[in-house]
Amino acid sequence: MNIKKLNILKAHHGDCCVIECCDASGDPYIILIDGGPRENYRTSLVHDLDQYKKIDLIILTHIDSDHIGGLLEYLSSSIADNQEFDKIIINAPNLLTVNQEGTQISIDEGVKFEKVLKEKRLNIKVIGNIISESDLNEFLPDGIEIKILSPNDIALKELYTNWPKDKKPDNDTQISTEVTNGKDFDIELNKLALNKDVEKSIKSDFVNASSIAFSIKTIDFHGLFMGDAHSSIVKDSLSKFYPENKPVEFDYIKLSHHGSKYNISNTFLDKIICFNYIISTNGGFGRSKHPDRQTIAKVIHHKNMQKEKVKFYFNYPLA
Repeated sequence: MNIKKLNILKAHHGDCCVIECCDASGDPYIILIDGGPRENYRTSLVHDLDQYKKIDLIILTHIDSDHIGGLLEYLSSSIADNQEFDKIIINAPNLLTVNQEGTQISIDEGVKFEKVLKEKRLNIKVIGNIISESDLNEFLPDGIEIKILSPNDIALKELYTNWPKDKKPDNDTQISTEVTNGKDFDIELNKLALNKDVEKSIKSDFVNASSIAFSIKTIDFHGLFMGDAHSSIVKDSLSKFYPENKPVEFDYIKLSHHGSKYNISNTFLDKIICFNYIISTNGGFGRSKHPDRQTIAKVIHHKNMQKEKVKFYFNYPLA
């Protein structure tokens, strides 16, 4: 087996995942994706990450506080001094050392994260300025292939435009709120699946739009991890990487934005076939509740799926 474990950690209302795989030589390769919110540092990271002496690759998908907060606390702590970290993929303009060419969302935490990497974790190699055309092969061992599917150039430029130019912490620039329509619970899933696709604009939702989404392929596994990316951006990238007029098959897909109806579309589902879907959430909090029934409905009733085969995996009990 090349994939040893896919561990979706309990990360409150956020995302945190560990992929344990092996390269072509059989050597272990550990990938950490995001770190959940700040409270995840105490409740999950300090317990779940201590088994790894080395984390080969960290992928910080974007600077939402429910993705970056726990990782910021962890890398700032002395606990992380006992581990070796090799590389991190992150889009933060003040950290670019590679490929230099040119819930509440917090630019402030992104700036703090830059500071921690510069002052405490200089040994971590930063891979930045990542967009869907970026080639990561030179940074990965044989037997592990990662394709970047989001962000596109427009979304990354919008993030950088809104990044503080003086490198000092700024105030939060966006508030991400989602309200589940109570009427949705009265609609049968097969009818809810027919609802029109809805997606926010890149400009109004630039942090999520700039989220890194990627596929990972090993000898026996093909997975898609969407962060909080816009499904239209991922769909366009899949069309570029796989120009054949047929859907791309995945073993597992971690759905975008905890199953939000704003990050799923039938045009994206037209491009994929998958029967195993991961939703990372404890149900959300405040005005932001996840997942949306519309997301579940669109997946199981899409023509590419077989309703009786589709499974959803949650990192928290349903009740």
